[in-house]
Amino acid sequence: EIMPSLVGSEMCIRDRDYPDIKFEKLFDEEWKLIISPTYANLATSIMAGETHPLKAVLLSEYFETRKIVDKYFADNNIKYTNVTEVNTISSILDLVEGGTSFSILPEAFSALKAQYRLEIFDLNPQLPPRTIGLLVAKNRSSKKTVEKFCDLVRSQLTQS
Repeated sequence: EIMPSLVGSEMCIRDRDYPDIKFEKLFDEEWKLIISPTYANLATSIMAGETHPLKAVLLSEYFETRKIVDKYFADNNIKYTNVTEVNTISSILDLVEGGTSFSILPEAFSALKAQYRLEIFDLNPQLPPRTIGLLVAKNRSSKKTVEKFCDLVRSQLTQS
């Protein structure tokens, strides 16, 4: 059986704690700075920790992605005028596209650029990639179904 959600690699599954569950890797994701084309010229300043007029648009603090981004901001002295918190990736993309803001998101989300007017930049320094996968029950009759689903997800990601 497939567990109900995708998980990142920071969630550690150890055989001795969960002998009937395994982690099925789907892909590794890189992190990107996203910004409106109007303010793309500020990307280098943002990454350098320089003062700029843009606000950060981030997921709420209870998301693991937010914790990773907050730590990145602190570790790299990234400044912003204030934070707008939202609960969906589409809200982040809408606000960044239409305003004076920026965000850091996994590359899979920034790949939605075709639907939004966004500029996407590599982080400098880069965040380590995050491994995304599924928690699956071991020794179930649906093992082939899980494998086919994982193959489908991987093939869709390589096509985009």
